[in-house]
Amino acid sequence: MTEAEEGHELSDVGATRDGILNEGPSGPNATTLRSDPAFQVVAASDSSEILENGREDEDKESTILFAKMHKRQKYGFYLYDFGVSAFSNTGFLIPVLITQLAQKAALAVLPEQQRVMFESLLNTSVACGGDSGSHMNQTSSNISEVQLRVDFAGTSMDYRSVEKTVFSISVVLQIIAFLLLGGLADYGGKRKAALAVATVVGGIVTMMLVLAVSWQVISAFFVIGNVVYGLSVVYYNSFLPIIATPSEVDKVGGKGFLIGYIGGFISLILMFVIVIVTNYTDFALGGALALGGVWWLAFGIAAVRLLPHVRGIPLRKGENYVVAQAKRYYTTFKSIKRLPDTFLLLLAFLIYSECTNTVLTSAGVFASSELCFDEIELLLLFITGEISGIIGVVLFTFGLSRVLSDKVIVMICVGAAMVIPVWGLVGMANPSSMKIEMFVAAVLFSIANAGVLTYSRNFFSKLIPEGMESQSFAFYAISDRGASWAGPLLLVVVNEATGNYRIAFLSVIVFGAIGLVLLIFVKEERGKMAARAASTLHRTESEMCNAARNDGKL
Repeated sequence: MTEAEEGHELSDVGATRDGILNEGPSGPNATTLRSDPAFQVVAASDSSEILENGREDEDKESTILFAKMHKRQKYGFYLYDFGVSAFSNTGFLIPVLITQLAQKAALAVLPEQQRVMFESLLNTSVACGGDSGSHMNQTSSNISEVQLRVDFAGTSMDYRSVEKTVFSISVVLQIIAFLLLGGLADYGGKRKAALAVATVVGGIVTMMLVLAVSWQVISAFFVIGNVVYGLSVVYYNSFLPIIATPSEVDKVGGKGFLIGYIGGFISLILMFVIVIVTNYTDFALGGALALGGVWWLAFGIAAVRLLPHVRGIPLRKGENYVVAQAKRYYTTFKSIKRLPDTFLLLLAFLIYSECTNTVLTSAGVFASSELCFDEIELLLLFITGEISGIIGVVLFTFGLSRVLSDKVIVMICVGAAMVIPVWGLVGMANPSSMKIEMFVAAVLFSIANAGVLTYSRNFFSKLIPEGMESQSFAFYAISDRGASWAGPLLLVVVNEATGNYRIAFLSVIVFGAIGLVLLIFVKEERGKMAARAASTLHRTESEMCNAARNDGKL
């Protein structure tokens, strides 16, 4: 950092500090910074410094201490993304592990003759495309006749459908958890503690995946881990508008995603090394997943220690969290008229993320079933995506974000992501070049998706009122997860109707198109003004509540 940049940063935090000292709780950092021990040391030293050295020397010294504390909080924010990204990588391995274990369970109950036949079919190497098509169809027919199924909650189910069902259950439970616990961190100084608890529980449960004894056990651990992971991301994201001033949000948010991608890339490499070296055994898959839990727990706890304590909203006397949360949801929905751009952005995000999420989760199936990728090629494809995501965050954070608004960046990136399904339909047909085309498409999509993820969050964080960070990001997480069934469902329906996976893959661009249209009507400056007005109202209500509490009326 140059002297000029350092001076500018000190002046920014100095201005923020002066506002806190002279005006009381105001702005996104007020309650946070007053409650931080490092800031309390600074505040406690004010009177003696004024007497001994004069106000000017005291201000300079305390501003330097404040800047160091501010940097420490940002480091904690970055470090948490570095750790929690390891859990995201379980999405590559969990389906494989659950499917393998479900397959073994289904085979175990078959008569010996059918079991031998099925195992023989599984061990047959079938080429993709060409004259092998009839052989593949015959194989599928024989498998269907065997009826390889497992008992799922009293229902007979194809073993290949188990992991999709488990994931759907975890998403439903995530949404319920977001509604019940997402706003918990806004109350009574529980934000940091809530993140710490989610990190410990999530890390330990993920480490338990090493116990790959049955698909039921692994599924149970994954559902719990995925729910807790979702909550941890809600609490983590709610720190962004607190530790970063409005002018810093893009830079801090971008750096967080960049470091998260790096953490995800490193942990992904380690996971796949474990899997490949041990030849894809169940225990190896469980061990690789457990590594993600160790990674999340170790770096997550270290990060939480660096994050600030936030005072939060006081509860009225005799009021519990459940009642208070229900009242806030009611108030939040009533405030839609006051925050139209915030809620319109949530709706747009809910829809266009269906396009990007479905492309992301379907890419592996498309590559293996349509383009004949083997395991090593799929591994290289995933790694290419991670590296491209890092490039994307760097490109947008340190380049385009200086000349383009968050809204414009998101629109460009969603549009770029929509190109991939079109490319999959009209291109990737020449056997000599289709795999190369897929790698190029992976680079383009990963860069675009990095922009969508980073700047959707940054944009949203600028449009939420102070004091509603955790609850707002709970709604944001619901928008991300709440309709995550729609894209895959549309893909399945179109595939069943047409028998063409490429056409089905193309169908998801309808979500991107609708989301882009809605995004056009989101006005950033109007949304910021509405959020500031709501913040002022919220501060007034909190101050009145605190005053009543001090008077013994609450």
